[in-house]
Amino acid sequence: MRISSNKLSIYWLSLVFIVSFLPFLRLSMWSGGYDTIAAGDPVSLVKVAIRLIMMLVVFIYCVKYHRELNQLIKGPNLSLFIFFLLAFFSLSYSSDPIYSAFRLAEHVGLFLMAVFIVFGWSRELDNYTAIISKIIDLVIYSLFPLILIIWAFLAFGSPYVWRHIIGDSIGLGGQVLHVHTLAIICSILFGLFLNRFFVNFGFLKLFYGLASVLVLITLFFTLSRTGYFMAVTSALAILIHHKKLILAFFMAFLVLFWAGLNIELDFGLVVDLVRRGQTLEDLISLTTRTIFWKELIVDTTLESPFLGYGYQMMGPDGTNKVFESLGGIARSSAHNTFIQTYAGLGVFGLIILAWNITNVLLRYLHLRSPKKKGVENLSMIFLIVIMCLIASLTQYGIVGMTTPVAPLYYLCVALLSTRTIMRCQKFTS
Repeated sequence: MRISSNKLSIYWLSLVFIVSFLPFLRLSMWSGGYDTIAAGDPVSLVKVAIRLIMMLVVFIYCVKYHRELNQLIKGPNLSLFIFFLLAFFSLSYSSDPIYSAFRLAEHVGLFLMAVFIVFGWSRELDNYTAIISKIIDLVIYSLFPLILIIWAFLAFGSPYVWRHIIGDSIGLGGQVLHVHTLAIICSILFGLFLNRFFVNFGFLKLFYGLASVLVLITLFFTLSRTGYFMAVTSALAILIHHKKLILAFFMAFLVLFWAGLNIELDFGLVVDLVRRGQTLEDLISLTTRTIFWKELIVDTTLESPFLGYGYQMMGPDGTNKVFESLGGIARSSAHNTFIQTYAGLGVFGLIILAWNITNVLLRYLHLRSPKKKGVENLSMIFLIVIMCLIASLTQYGIVGMTTPVAPLYYLCVALLSTRTIMRCQKFTS
């Protein structure tokens, strides 16, 4: 069977998209760090090379589809594009323009790649439900290999896959993949696998059931409370979506009971894995996050409230900010996309980001209208969006430090954009 040139182009671009997730691996036991290329450090060089190849491929597609670009930047795509324009303008006053420029190029490259992938499928298929399925498949193909890499390190007994978090608590991920990044990946995959477990039969049902258990076990050993919360939210949403209301109620009861034990009692190993030996005050402050958030917001408001310090900057000194509220400890990320955006791009950046998120949510509600049939899989796209937004509240999010959250969000934005919907002639499967 002959494959059309357009489909080959989609497969090629999808492969580049999948490979672009490999730089998210830390591999810090062999590397001087992703942000600084150490002399003779092949891992960092490979990571940068992958990003440069991705940018080159995106440039080629921009040249190929330059006439269609103005039509593709519609709906949620438009607000995100304006956000990147503001980020580009911020290079003129950024505390570290080279760092800002490289990170901006990364995000724009991932965004345009997502747009071109969705555009390619919209040319190949006239069925919106089928396009959604292709995008969900791409999400799974991009994330699941990272889980398998972690388990490969475990199988070989590598000590680098474990990391001390607080006290004696050790989380899975270590120097191979950041513990919170791994947790976010697991929680997103868990929701997608659980959904496919309910809708499939026979061998596929067994496969997705085992895959769900695998990512859930992986998530458990990350000790990431953000990941746990995302997984619980995802599971409850899937159970309610499939009308498993009694099971959802029972699960919610168990989670609340377990949370109560974490706060009030020292109930042994399982509880302490989540509490991690911290006090109630530590838990309420989200491990001191709320403390330095307040200082970062106040400092930004006093010095540069409208334009910030430059894309992904933390202050006038660059990507690192010393917080007096933390006893002089320096942090390179706000662990909150919205506060990070405020610090980097000010009020204007925050407004544009809020515009984009609102646009995405309204587009989903419009497509879920009773008049449009056959878009059940769209709920999974919405679930990915919600997971990305939750991750953006306490970790690295949709437009912050480059993590798997960003390209996944860009895929969803592209899929929900007006031009993509207009190109699809049918909504039924």
